[in-house]
Amino acid sequence: MPKLFIQRKKQLDALFEQKEYAPFVQQTLDLTYKYIHYNELFEENYKLLKKALLIEKQYPNIVDTPRGFILNAIGVLCFHNYRFGLTISFFFVAFLRVKASKHFFYYHNSAGVLRELGAFEAAIQNHDVAIELIEKTYQDNESKTEKEQYFSRINHYKLDKVSTLIKANKVNEAFELYATIDLKLLPQFCNISVEAIEAYSAFYEGDIKLFKEKSKDLKEKFKKDNKYRFLMNLNKFMLKNDLQLNEAEKEKILIENVEAAVQINYKKIEEQAIIELITFYKAQGNRERELEYFELLYDRSIIQRHQISYKLIDLYLSEITECFNEFKTINSSLSAKKSELEDITHILSHDLKTPLRSICSFAALLQKDIDKNDYSRLGEHLDFIQNSSEYLYDIINDINALSKIEKSFDKEENLDLNEIAQSSIQNLDKIIQQKNAKVFIERLPKIKANPIAISILFQNMIDNGVKYNKSETPTLHIAHKLNKDFLSIIFADNGIGIHSDYFSKIFTFFKRLHHEEEYEGTGFGLGICKKIVDQYRGEIEISSEIGKGSTFEVKFPVKLLSN
Repeated sequence: MPKLFIQRKKQLDALFEQKEYAPFVQQTLDLTYKYIHYNELFEENYKLLKKALLIEKQYPNIVDTPRGFILNAIGVLCFHNYRFGLTISFFFVAFLRVKASKHFFYYHNSAGVLRELGAFEAAIQNHDVAIELIEKTYQDNESKTEKEQYFSRINHYKLDKVSTLIKANKVNEAFELYATIDLKLLPQFCNISVEAIEAYSAFYEGDIKLFKEKSKDLKEKFKKDNKYRFLMNLNKFMLKNDLQLNEAEKEKILIENVEAAVQINYKKIEEQAIIELITFYKAQGNRERELEYFELLYDRSIIQRHQISYKLIDLYLSEITECFNEFKTINSSLSAKKSELEDITHILSHDLKTPLRSICSFAALLQKDIDKNDYSRLGEHLDFIQNSSEYLYDIINDINALSKIEKSFDKEENLDLNEIAQSSIQNLDKIIQQKNAKVFIERLPKIKANPIAISILFQNMIDNGVKYNKSETPTLHIAHKLNKDFLSIIFADNGIGIHSDYFSKIFTFFKRLHHEEEYEGTGFGLGICKKIVDQYRGEIEISSEIGKGSTFEVKFPVKLLSN
């Protein structure tokens, strides 16, 4: 916030406390018009003017300034700070209040607002009334001060009308009026505007090339005269309007704005200019330059790590959200893996000990029988040792399969599920022949996934349907269905069925519902199937009836479908 504004505001606060309402209102109007273009001061100016409006309403005889002037000032302030809804409401209430007073100040401001709203004819009429009224106001004054004010204002108002005529594409009229202006008598803040007339005339006449050439010269003058705010306004005008700028020209203009903002040395203006450039590089995908200017925000001490601008948050909101969601996913995945590892460690400590204990026990018995030259139970002991060794081998194979799956999910291919199913049936040919089983496959779709993981999934689901089956002819049907969210692969068997109490437990690693003498296996298959489906953000649903069979519906997100 500018130091001068702070000092003036303190003086106004003191006047208000002392109930010096007339000077408070007048000086508030002077201060707000002086800083009307400062977007960052909008709230402070708005509060001051609303306070002045309240005073005028409560003490109409004390305050010299009509309420309409204050309403008009609020409307102009709102307009310059892009609060167009407030602009319209205050502006037209002011119109009703002030029009009757025939005050040039109101008509001048009204012309400016109407011009920016695109109502050029109405704006020109207001300019004419303002010029006519100012001439009437000062025509009888003989004092030197009054005459200086008259010549300054009349030339200023004429120049403002020139701007409106140019925007209305009345260039000849604009130059005729321009020729009547005494440039030496213009207020200081108008000097640069005069030199911009020809450049802006070229734009409104449609000569973009000439406008660019004149703008280039005008920018050099701005830099030379340290008029960096004017330079930034010109650049904003060039970016806002259709000048057929290429990407290099846009980049140059945005960099100029950053350099100008640094010269102005006001944090809010610097922040806005740098963020606009960061936004440009972000849209271009130029991450290196984007980060370079992001660092400049820190180097210029514009933002601190605990004070990030809401504009930056808006700019990076999608990335922040994406990173946060990714973090949650990773954290959830790590927690799940930790829990899974603890379960596997606990189960393996039991499941590995059991076959090893059996091997050790029967090896010791075998050794005793050999020492006694008793070979009558040699075959029996060796069968137990072999069965325990095979079971141990199966567990190690299952752990190895889990390891392969963990490493393979990044490698995806277009897979024909019909081929995957046929390959799995071939691999399970031995148990299918032993059980006299039948596997029927309806036409399945193609998906994009990891071949190892999907092959293991199919093989375990088919093996599960055939193995846990006491029918004379075990039967398994493999089909699919599709909706807007999921592709479902359905495995329906006529096996022994599963009680609903065990629906969640069967997907735990190494969880067996039956003794190994009744059904072979490690209790690993459905656990690894669930892990594969979880990896693809899918689900496994089960419906079953004891003695009649089970149906497993493996649901994958529809996005896995291959084009």
